[in-house]
Amino acid sequence: MRRVPRPQVVASKADVVRPSRFFFDLAGGQKVTDEYGLPFKDQTTALRVARKMARDLAQTRPELRGNTWIVVRSAATDELWRVDI
Repeated sequence: MRRVPRPQVVASKADVVRPSRFFFDLAGGQKVTDEYGLPFKDQTTALRVARKMARDLAQTRPELRGNTWIVVRSAATDELWRVDI
């Protein structure tokens, strides 16, 4: 019986999905600029993370409620969303 070689799968650069880096700044009453950001696969995931961060900050830092928000931005844009704390 003859062995048939397995076909090789070669991924091109177009097939590789690279995560985008998103930055989560605080603006309003408290101002903090995120200089490093975090990589996420898409904007929807970054928005979910920002909402979770806002809920966590509202619980741990109640003085930020109503006067501070999280500004989500990507490396390519100034601002994608604002999420109230």
